[in-house]
Formats: sequence, C-alpha cells, structure tokens
Amino acid sequence: MKKLTLLLTSTLTILAGTIIAPAIPTIEKVLQPEEGISLMVSFILTITSLFIALGAPLSGWIADTWGRKRLLLASLTLYALSGSAGLFLATSEQILISRMILGLAVSGVMTCSTTLIADYFFGDEREQFLGYQVAFMAIGGFLFLVSGGILASYWWHAPFAIYLVSLLLIPPVALVIDEPERKQKVVPQSQPFPKLLYIFVVLTAMMGMMLYFLIPTRLPYYLDILHNVSPYQTGFFMGAGTLFISFMATRYHTIHERFSKPFIYAVSFLVMGIGLELIAFVPTVTLVFVSVAVTGLGFGLNLPNSTVWVSQLAPEVYRGRMIGILTSAIFLGQFLSTLFGEPLFRHNGLQGIAGVYGVGGLVGLTIGALYVIYGLIHRRQT
Repeated sequence: MKKLTLLLTSTLTILAGTIIAPAIPTIEKVLQPEEGISLMVSFILTITSLFIALGAPLSGWIADTWGRKRLLLASLTLYALSGSAGLFLATSEQILISRMILGLAVSGVMTCSTTLIADYFFGDEREQFLGYQVAFMAIGGFLFLVSGGILASYWWHAPFAIYLVSLLLIPPVALVIDEPERKQKVVPQSQPFPKLLYIFVVLTAMMGMMLYFLIPTRLPYYLDILHNVSPYQTGFFMGAGTLFISFMATRYHTIHERFSKPFIYAVSFLVMGIGLELIAFVPTVTLVFVSVAVTGLGFGLNLPNSTVWVSQLAPEVYRGRMIGILTSAIFLGQFLSTLFGEPLFRHNGLQGIAGVYGVGGLVGLTIGALYVIYGLIHRRQT
C-alpha cells in the first residue's frame, strides 16, 4: 500500500502544468482574442514550472528539517485548492496567480515523493522503483491530458477540476506513509560528495526536460494551425505520447544493468533529437504522432537516469535538499522550454513552430553526441 501511495502521488507532478494544455488555444481565444499567440496565456501553462523550480529547494530544506510526511500532506491540500481555482477565475491575470501557487504545491509533492522513495528503498530496488515512478507519472499524464481534452471540448474552465483528485490521496498518505528516521547531519569523510558530477547531472536533467516540454507547450498550437485539431483530439494525441515514456521508464532498470548512465543519456538525447526533428518536417497528423512517440521513448530513459544518479550521489542527511535542487532544475527546464525559440514561435506562425522543433532537435542530437564522447572517455563510469 505504501508503494502504491507513493506512485499515485507521483502522478500529480511532472505534467501538472500541462493538464490544461488542450484548452490553451481556447483560453487564448476567450481571454486574449485580439492578441494572436499571447505570451500571457502561454505563461498560464508554464508559470507553474517556474514556481516549482523556485519552491523545490525550499521544499527540500523543509522536508529535511520539518519532515517529509507533513510537507506532503500540506502540499496535496494546496495542490487541490490552487489547481482547481481556475474553475471560477475569469481573467488571465487571476489564473496566472493561482498557477504560481500551484507550482509551490507541486514542488512539495514531487520533492517529498522522490525523497521518500530514496529513503525507503536501496540499491537495485530503489533504481527499479524510480523507473516505475516515472512510468506512473507518464500514465498520470496520459489520463489527465485526455481528460483535460474531453472536458475542454465542453467548457474551457472544466479541466481545472482535475486538480481536485489530490484530495483523494490525503487519507492514504496520512494512514500508510511513515516518517523516515533521519541521522545526524554529518557527512562521512570517507565518502566525499562529487559536487561537479552532481551539477553536471542536474544541468543535463534540466536540458532533457526543456527539450521534451516543447511538445506540450508548442504542439497544441501546431495541431490547431496545421490540422484544426479539436481540444479532445489534442489531449488524446499528447496523452498517448506519454505512454511511450511509461513503456521505456519501466525498462530502465534492465537497460541500466547492461549500460552506463552516460551511455543511457547519450541514447536518450539522440532519440529525443530525432523525434523533434521529425515533428519539424512531417506534414500529417499520423506522422506527428509517430514523432511524439519517438521523443517520448527518449525521455522515458532521461528522467529515471537523472533521479537514480542523483539518489546515488546524495548523502542521506541532505537527500531532501539534493533532490529538491534536481526537482528545481527539471521544472526550470519546463519553464525555459516556453522561452526557447520564442521569437520564431511568436512571429512566424506555422514555420516558426516547425523551426523551434528543428532547433530543439539539433540541440538534442548535439548533447547526445557529447555524451557519446564522454562515455568513450569514461567507459567504467556507471
């Protein structure tokens, strides 16, 4: 029951800001009808990520000092209140403020969930479970995006109701999650902390998320302009793509038994780069779906590789803070994804969106190639 509860809380996190993504083109037409592609409305989708990034280090510190369980319960409550506020808010400015508060709530949920997994499990079991965590996040993304698309087809406010599901997780968290016993805040001298490697992994995780998040932030516009796809179809389309993340994440442990972490990063970025390049150049809905699936397969290795590596590097007494910083970097990547290629996106219509995907794919291929070189130099690193 404890394992299931942690996995279910994880479903609320990584794509929390994108639940309303299928409704964004409609929200834009209703709230900013004269502005074309509005930066204000785009920020409704991604300002959540910025505030997760800002709040995660603080959440990590609170988790280490105040306790994981209490912070998780408070964050789940705030998640429901702030996320569902869009049901009755009427302006983009009001919704933007509620999304900022939602970001602080998500930072607590994700930091606590991942830290508790690292606390409870060790070695191969931890590695396997972190893969399952990413898989559940992706499955949650599928269910929420499809539900959001269906609800947005009827009323643009309706997708905000999905955030109320966090209330259902408060009783099981209160009943089955116990607070791990924390040790004295002394790091053994025999186990020096590899700061440079930690920073390297955190920055790589940020870049991986930035590239993948080009899909939920740009694809609704791309499909609306190119194919006049409905919100329901967009939600299903994007949600189905997350299932490929889940498929690959559940196989992470098996893959890591044979290949090093640098090699897995290399494959991940190369595959994501190919997927993004395909989106830039394919003309049909079917082929765009294939491209999204390919990108998801790459990202399905990227995220668990980051969480496993940081969980292994982080000293136990500072684990909440270390994972909090990783969480911050991941969601900062989501926010930066909105700004990536912004002039191309905003002023060049369909060609601009395709250009963003083309440049993003090139960045992914470049990072993948660099990790191939890194892996060749450090063959024994795991």
